[in-house]
Amino acid sequence: MILCRRLYITPGILQRGLMLSEVRCDNSGHSSIPRDKVTIKFIRSGGPGGQNVNKLNTKAFVKFHVASAQWLSEKVKTRLQEMFSSRINQAGEISATSDKFRKQHRNVDDALIKLTSLVEQAAEEPGQPSTATIARVKALKRKADRLRRTAKKYQSDKKHDRLV
Repeated sequence: MILCRRLYITPGILQRGLMLSEVRCDNSGHSSIPRDKVTIKFIRSGGPGGQNVNKLNTKAFVKFHVASAQWLSEKVKTRLQEMFSSRINQAGEISATSDKFRKQHRNVDDALIKLTSLVEQAAEEPGQPSTATIARVKALKRKADRLRRTAKKYQSDKKHDRLV
């Protein structure tokens, strides 16, 4: 097995064109995105490639509706919408594209891996800050308060001098 963005991919996925049903997430033991719940479209790929790029629709565009995804918990849905708001369209669908390969099925697999990676990032719990981070934030807050008070005092003195 090959570790790819924290997904275990069986060796034949990219070589034989096997689908994401063989991709297993290392946390849960199964794919976090059911293949039948995503919408897949193919569009023309850009860039160099000769005649192949002008004739075939090889770029894969994969999306799914976040709010109606029953396989995701409400917490993960909320974090997906917060973390990746720029990737979610007005219809509430999160999408990924791939034009890395010349074959449609390989681009679909790559786009599904990208979507799975996004879902995994949203599913991860944020860690607790270290004591060094907490101390640094407190020191920065004290410095900002001191600068704010100094600026207020300067402004106050300037206005007081106008009256005299």
